[in-house]
Amino acid sequence: MRIRDFIVDEDGGAVTLLINYSDKNVSNPVFENLETGDLREEPKLAGEGVAVSVHLVISMSDSKSGGNLAVLECIPGVGRGLIGPFINYLLRKGSNYTFKNENGVDQKCRPKVYFEALASQELKDDLDNGALKEFQLVKYKKAIKDFDQDDEIEPLSSTVALSVKKAFKSDAAFSLMDRIRKKGKKEGYSEIRVRLKNKWGKERTISFGVSKNDAQSIAYGKYDFVSTAEVIKQCTHEIHGELNKKMKKMLMKEVSREGES
Repeated sequence: MRIRDFIVDEDGGAVTLLINYSDKNVSNPVFENLETGDLREEPKLAGEGVAVSVHLVISMSDSKSGGNLAVLECIPGVGRGLIGPFINYLLRKGSNYTFKNENGVDQKCRPKVYFEALASQELKDDLDNGALKEFQLVKYKKAIKDFDQDDEIEPLSSTVALSVKKAFKSDAAFSLMDRIRKKGKKEGYSEIRVRLKNKWGKERTISFGVSKNDAQSIAYGKYDFVSTAEVIKQCTHEIHGELNKKMKKMLMKEVSREGES
């Protein structure tokens, strides 16, 4: 794991890190021919590992909680639990601070960081006091059989809608969401959309990926989807400009919201 690129935006009040992670123990990637179904394995060379990149945007303004708000790109296997210890390792290697302890002796010290999810209490309240209405399972860029022979139409996604017939509250609602998530992941779907109604009768839809460890984590951490015109590569040397801009916009929105509260 290493920091491959970074941007310090003094005017925008944010720092962006591009962190690369590679693992030599991950299985070789396999590619499938979409027409024939033939499989091709691409072996790793000596000293190589399967690599991914993750963007992390950190606010330079102290939050009311005493820390700093941040937005982390959601990459399976490279989450807060891996990035936190990595940053602390860098701080340990690069810090040379000392202080005098109670005995007047110089003692080494260093900064230490940890990540906490920003609570999305609104969703939990809606599930406690409102009602689940519908699930949608979404597949992206999968061929739809009826359109296979149409050269003028390219299917971008296919969706299956599931109606909720019983009332599910609190933990039971999260349990149902997790069952749908696991089923969707098994069937090759990549995204779940949940339509729910709050206690005032207003409906809204939330989305999250099937790769999340469990659906209940959505209630305690804020997640959002962004789309970019330019493809986001699995691993890269440079910060993705469009993604960085949208992540900073999300971050500044949270900073502004906190300032108004």
